[in-house]
Amino acid sequence: MKKRPGTKLVDNWKVVMLSLIGATTFWFFNALNKEYNAVVSYPIQFDMNKDSVVIMESLPEVVDVDISGGGWGLFRNTLWFGVEPIPVQLDNPTDIRFLTQSTLLPIIKDHLSDLTINFLYSDTLYIEIEKKKVKRVRLAVDSTNLNLKVNHRIISQIDIQPKEVDIIGPESIINSLQTQYFVMIDENNIDEDISETITIPLPFEGIMSASPRTADVSFKVDRFDSKKMDLVVEKLNFPTDSLFHLEDSVVSIDYIIRRGLDRSFAASDFSVSVDFNMLEIPDSVIQPLIIYHPEEIENLRLTPSKIKVIRD
Repeated sequence: MKKRPGTKLVDNWKVVMLSLIGATTFWFFNALNKEYNAVVSYPIQFDMNKDSVVIMESLPEVVDVDISGGGWGLFRNTLWFGVEPIPVQLDNPTDIRFLTQSTLLPIIKDHLSDLTINFLYSDTLYIEIEKKKVKRVRLAVDSTNLNLKVNHRIISQIDIQPKEVDIIGPESIINSLQTQYFVMIDENNIDEDISETITIPLPFEGIMSASPRTADVSFKVDRFDSKKMDLVVEKLNFPTDSLFHLEDSVVSIDYIIRRGLDRSFAASDFSVSVDFNMLEIPDSVIQPLIIYHPEEIENLRLTPSKIKVIRD
């Protein structure tokens, strides 16, 4: 049977490709039988009881090693996927601050026993690990730092549930914590009752934790309004046939009252008096005093604060 045109050309290409593959394979295996020198970054893994410690800074993940060996050994230990990291055992990790060449070299040589370790480029590996510690703290809200709307105040106790939490973290930080631990309400211009779940703040996320992680905070808020009323001053202990009289017999009383407790007040709900026995000589003035007032009001202030006494 006569071959179709082009069939011979395809067959020739197959022969060429097989020859190239064969030559490459021969060269590859021949090359792997030779001795080589290389600098590689080899993975390392620290073994320790991680449940009882806190790793403050990320641990080194590789060491730079100058190695020599046969091509097969280098290929197997450096180029294949899934290379097994060099295990570095830390029995007392919180007591170790660094690992030197003299410590690392025997470990690396033992792991890469089929290669020659010439020297380490990684001179010293620094380690920062602390003991893990737990401290129970009592939660609190700093009311002075709450961002309340103008003329608004907290009118109840601040309730926090749970009242206590455990803070877990590195020993040095945990030892610095006070037994009272403040949480924050991240709201501005608060003008209504608060009832929300907040996350326990941690000074260093990632190396600290809280158990439980959240707390429920609630308190009541109300507006306080400014009010004013004019009152007639009552004279006390003035001589019966006295020629003394007050320059001003009416004073203004300013006060603040919570909106939820506000009601209509009458002048009879207040009493302001001046006592002649309190006459200040030689200025001839007397300080008016508030004798009684409704319990709901706060921050009372009289104007004028002193009254002139005039003699006819």
